[in-house]
Amino acid sequence: MNAWQKKSEKANIEYERTLTVLKEAREAYETGAGKNLAETTANAQRLRELIVQQKDAAEAAQAALGVALRSSNAAVTQASKDALSARRSAEDMADAYQAMLDETVTAQIEATLAADDAASRYEGAWQLANTAQVSQIAYAALAECGEVIARAMAAGGREIIERELQHWKPDGSDDAAQARREALGHFSLGALHDGDRLGTAARCQIVEPVLRGERDGLSLLRDLCSRHYLSAAFADALRALYARHASS
Repeated sequence: MNAWQKKSEKANIEYERTLTVLKEAREAYETGAGKNLAETTANAQRLRELIVQQKDAAEAAQAALGVALRSSNAAVTQASKDALSARRSAEDMADAYQAMLDETVTAQIEATLAADDAASRYEGAWQLANTAQVSQIAYAALAECGEVIARAMAAGGREIIERELQHWKPDGSDDAAQARREALGHFSLGALHDGDRLGTAARCQIVEPVLRGERDGLSLLRDLCSRHYLSAAFADALRALYARHASS
């Protein structure tokens, strides 16, 4: 076994190890923090939609109340009573949904931060596996024909070999490339928006002060929004949390 064959063997072992780590990191993200973020975000979005529906219903009921009162010359009728009841009911439901949404604010922020942490581990594992795959392919090629190529280059064929390799293109569909992509799998963060991946500095300087309700949290939050393309859901949650602290 020559040196390249030994390196190829080590590269194969390392590649398999990184694939295992990648599989674990992907599963941890998709079934853990990533899934929790998706569910939390979907729940908050559903509550926002319900609030809009109830506010629209309250406006419609208010309009119906006005029509009923005008048509009866301000006399209380069953129609006006029904409209008033419908308006109050819609307003009460909107308030109830808003209270539920307010309760999800902290959970939404914490879910985003947890997903960011898990995503960093997942992304790191994917990058390591990708690098290991490249090494595995390269050393496999050297183990198979590196010695022959090295001798040809030593005999004066370096320029020819380098030129030919530089201009080489695969014929037709590259099944090997497809197989390599499938081995690593598609890298996706699902519900985690790229702009919500803040990094350690932004989290320590901005998000955590907002979570603690510090006085400078709002200005820091504005700075964060100006420097990052935050998702609407995450930005709204941060603003709502600060507003809650500011009013308390």
